[in-house]
Amino acid sequence: MCEFRLISLDCTTCPQHLPPTCTTCNNLSSTFSFFFFFLNRSKSKSPRRKKRTPSPKPTKLHIGRLTRNVNKDHLTEIFSMYGSIKSIDMPVDRFHSHISKGMAYIEYDKHEEAEKAKKHMDGGR
Repeated sequence: MCEFRLISLDCTTCPQHLPPTCTTCNNLSSTFSFFFFFLNRSKSKSPRRKKRTPSPKPTKLHIGRLTRNVNKDHLTEIFSMYGSIKSIDMPVDRFHSHISKGMAYIEYDKHEEAEKAKKHMDGGR
């Protein structure tokens, strides 16, 4: 439903604000006595937002402070006790491509497996 609003012109918008002597206001009022426009003010409610899908639970662990001699086979052996490992990523040093940076990312198939590994290995040596 639209709302109808009537606006009349008067001399209050004129900087001189002298109705008898203001030629601008007198010309406007003689030419246009009033004008109107339609405002779209619908009463309908805004569309409902879709519910967000829950974000997937994390399955990737960051393992830090590894010694330089640890390799993927060592990590697979240790962390496969807690579940099936999807992937292991060990970034290498930029200048020495045969040496790891001392950290790794281990991704499990399920969130529960990652949580179990985190619970048992957090702070471990």
